[in-house]
Amino acid sequence: MAMEPFGVLEHLKAISPNHVYFLAPKVIVMRGYEYYAQGRLEAYSWDRTRTVLSAVVRGSLRYTIRLTADDGTLAYTCNCPGWTQASQCKHVICVLLTSVNLLKPDTFRMPNARNTNRQDLLERQLLPGGKGTSAAMPPPRTPAQFEVTLGMREGRGEVMITNHGVMCQSVLGMPTELALLLRSIQDPAWSTQEGLQNFLNHHGHRHPLFVETAEERIPVEWTPSATYTTKTELNLVGKEVIIAARCVRYGEVLESVHTIMGFVVDMTTHRLSPLEYEGGWQVFDLLYEQSRRAGLIRPQDLLNRPLSVPTDPMAAGTPGGRAGRETP
Repeated sequence: MAMEPFGVLEHLKAISPNHVYFLAPKVIVMRGYEYYAQGRLEAYSWDRTRTVLSAVVRGSLRYTIRLTADDGTLAYTCNCPGWTQASQCKHVICVLLTSVNLLKPDTFRMPNARNTNRQDLLERQLLPGGKGTSAAMPPPRTPAQFEVTLGMREGRGEVMITNHGVMCQSVLGMPTELALLLRSIQDPAWSTQEGLQNFLNHHGHRHPLFVETAEERIPVEWTPSATYTTKTELNLVGKEVIIAARCVRYGEVLESVHTIMGFVVDMTTHRLSPLEYEGGWQVFDLLYEQSRRAGLIRPQDLLNRPLSVPTDPMAAGTPGGRAGRETP
């Protein structure tokens, strides 16, 4: 019976998903993920000593990636013009994602059905015994139950990923689309709002979505067709001017909505939708900032209700106005 190659496979089995995501800049990781999703890895081969693993990835040309276990670490090379030791290329990322998924099917799992014949061929090339080795690995004890929650904390939007109610800090065992979203949350070099937008556009119906406010946590449905715009309202009420940032849809001002990180949550219909245009809040933002500087409102006041400004600032007495931005 053939012996399992020592070194490279052991490193691949133990590799941390976080390690893959931090090997290269975001654009390279994303391109490598696209290559992985498209099945661009065509073949594996071992050298005679079965200590060097080569993989062929189809890009604009076919490139060869070599994996070796040098001095207790996994090393990669690629013969494409974009590869450097300092920053890996998309072909290396593709090979790592594909290889780890073959060894641990729950890691970097793709939601759509894969080409079974291709999977079997790659497993036979990568592993002695093919599927038998992979199938011998114990299954996870409890099926994962991932949820994505949008919330507000101290006036700022945040995104959380939980598994069985526990906040996820690692991408281990996480589907690839959620792993990319988690990196956009954790990595300051990535944009959380952009990561959330990409996740919702491509996978908005794949995992349960929730919105959490100070009062409640509700399930919501991603509804990209229900777009919203914005406007600023000014109303004179007695000796005060009420200034409010409003969300508008088809010309109608909606009262029961929250805005979080460029998205609108309709608390009545439980729908999460894009905020198409925020330019209508420019007047509100300007008046809010001027009122704050003039001491008419407190700097610690959160943007959670309409802003009340006295028509006569000298008669205002103790500052006590409130502002409304995230929740019209």
